[in-house]
Amino acid sequence: MFKILIIISSILLSSSSIFSQNEKDTEWTKVDGKLSQIAVGEKGAIWGIGLDHTVWKWDDGKFSQLKGVVQSISVGKDGSTWCVGLEGRIYKYENNSWTTIPGSLQSISVGDANNIWGISDDESVWRRVGDKWTKVNFSKAKQISVGFDGSVWCLKNDASVWKWDGSNFVKQTGELKLIVVKNKDEIWGLNFFNQAVKWSGEKWEIIYEGSLENFSIGEDGSIWGVKANGNVYKIK
Repeated sequence: MFKILIIISSILLSSSSIFSQNEKDTEWTKVDGKLSQIAVGEKGAIWGIGLDHTVWKWDDGKFSQLKGVVQSISVGKDGSTWCVGLEGRIYKYENNSWTTIPGSLQSISVGDANNIWGISDDESVWRRVGDKWTKVNFSKAKQISVGFDGSVWCLKNDASVWKWDGSNFVKQTGELKLIVVKNKDEIWGLNFFNQAVKWSGEKWEIIYEGSLENFSIGEDGSIWGVKANGNVYKIK
C-alpha cells in the first residue's frame, strides 16, 4: 500500500510539473507553420527557415514560401534581409529576389544595412565593411547576433558568451546555446534547459520557462519562437 501511494504521488507530481510547463505556454499564441529558425526585424518583417531549409516570409497573417533553400537568415531594423545558402553562398534580398553577394559563410546576422556580421566554415568571424568582408580577430565562434543598434554578442563552441567592445570580443558571465540581441540594453538567450533568459547586467534571468529551440525579437519588442518540433509561437 505504501509503495502504491509513493507511485501515485510521483505521478501527480510529474503531472503537475507538465501542467506548469504547458500553463506557461498559454502565454504564447500558436501560429500556423513549421520552422527551424525565425528572424524578426522591423514591424511585420518576419522570416523563417522551414524544417526542409525552405524560405518563408510572414505576409497577410500567414507564412508564404519564397524561392531558395538556406541554412541561415536574418533581417534588420530597416528590413534588410540576408541569408546563407546550403552551399555557403551569401544572398541579399532586394527587388523581390535574391542577389548573390561575394563571400562564403555558414551563418549571418543583420542589425541593419550597415551592420552585418557572419561566421565562416572555419569558425572565424567576419563583418561587412562597405562592400567587403573583413575578418575579426576571433576564432571558434558558434553563433553571432547583431542588435538593431549595432551591438554584437557571440557564442564560442564551448558555449561561452562574448561581447564586442568596439575592437575586441570580451568574455561575459554564463553559458548559452543561443544568443539573441535586440540592442545594448536587451540581450537574450537560450540556456541549456531551452528556457528564454535575459541579461540583467550581472546574470542571466529566466523570462520564459516554456521550451524553445530558436527565437527572435523584433524592433517593436515582439517575440517569436520555434519549438523543437517546428511549431511556431508569437510570445509577445
